Amino acid sequence: MKLHLSSAALLILTACATNGPDGASTSMLQAECEAMISAETQTRLDGVTAVSTVPDASGTTVTVSVAGSDVPWVCRADSAGVIEGIGVQE
Repeated sequence: MKLHLSSAALLILTACATNGPDGASTSMLQAECEAMISAETQTRLDGVTAVSTVPDASGTTVTVSVAGSDVPWVCRADSAGVIEGIGVQE
């Protein structure tokens, strides 16, 4: 998997809240990922949907479906819930 970051995404990353990967924080992380990917792809927010959230020892990966895209996007957060990057899943 390869992540590509744009300058806009990097600016948004600095403004993200830190949320752990459990409970309500998972919903918040999914919403943050959806918003970032919506902005990056210039797709309306209602066309961007988190389809899976997978925690691991180093953080969480959220897979996101984007309307009109044949490939899923991914959003990676560290173990504290800080988003590290977004990109097309390869």
